[in-house]
Amino acid sequence: TYVKGDFLRTDQADGSFQIIDVDGKRIIQVDPKKHAYSVMTFDQMREAMEKMQARMDEEMKKQSKEKGTTVTMTPKFEVTPSGRTQTLLGQTAQEVKIKIDMEFQSQSAEKGTQSGSFTTAVDSWVAPSVSGYEEVMALHKKLAEAMNWSPVRVFGMDPRVKQSLVELYKSGKIPQGLPLLQVISLEAAPQ
Repeated sequence: TYVKGDFLRTDQADGSFQIIDVDGKRIIQVDPKKHAYSVMTFDQMREAMEKMQARMDEEMKKQSKEKGTTVTMTPKFEVTPSGRTQTLLGQTAQEVKIKIDMEFQSQSAEKGTQSGSFTTAVDSWVAPSVSGYEEVMALHKKLAEAMNWSPVRVFGMDPRVKQSLVELYKSGKIPQGLPLLQVISLEAAPQ
């Protein structure tokens, strides 16, 4: 990832790269191997995401009607600083444990009531201040404002999850800084 002024460049492993021009309000995809590029404006991106959201909402309603099934979901977020520190890449990082539980319950005439859960645990080592990262964060903030995006305005997200994220952000427990190391564990359990 490279930042210069209002440009953010991200290189991919396959040699392609993306440039986000915040002032120009456009996203440029470049594939040097194919000698090809494409340009999408922020408005085009927003419109594509809104159309995708509408299609997903319609498909979910259709499937729910066809199967006669209602599904409820209860998200729970937990953020716990462990108090442990370690040096990574010359930076002092603090350990923060994040746990996200998604509890599901479905009701249908055919199968009755069924429930289950899906848990994501993230053990994250966060460096509060990394030289140069302030510039990256400032550009991301400017990008979010230009695209009218926020962490709680994510397309395709269930409203209950959005509300839980709002509460999590208000709690002030979200780790501030750059994650230098993360270990992610996933677990699904029918009940």
